Amino acid sequence: MDRNCPSAIILVDDDESVNYINKVVIQHFGFEGDIIPFLDSELAFDYLTGITSDFLPVIDPNTKYLVFLDLNMPQFNTWHFLNRFLTLHECKRKHFKFVVLTNSTNPQDKINALRYSDVIAFARKPLTINMFKDIMAMFSMGKRIS
Repeated sequence: MDRNCPSAIILVDDDESVNYINKVVIQHFGFEGDIIPFLDSELAFDYLTGITSDFLPVIDPNTKYLVFLDLNMPQFNTWHFLNRFLTLHECKRKHFKFVVLTNSTNPQDKINALRYSDVIAFARKPLTINMFKDIMAMFSMGKRIS
């Protein structure tokens, strides 16, 4: 795998079927790293900060992570999640990039999401292979999809 591509993908959506579909799309693309789904955004945030359980891979400081984050979740919505993420030390934050994946049609949501430097894309559900291909290309080049 390209050293500039993520080694693991974290899916954060409170809809289990969305996480399943996203995982299938990502696997169909040929991604071979870990794909770690979360239905609870608070547990996902804990995982990013290093709090994990026996059934999840330990956060590796040498791994690049791409996080697909649903906009509206019952625990932490995207804004709460990203604002908490900004409180982490840069040495931890540098390993994570985010894609806000949503059903929202509100243009202000995209503007708000792209204000966060760690968000590389704002995309509409459902995730498609072409969208994922574009996101991976932008991730590897260190650019954002606007």
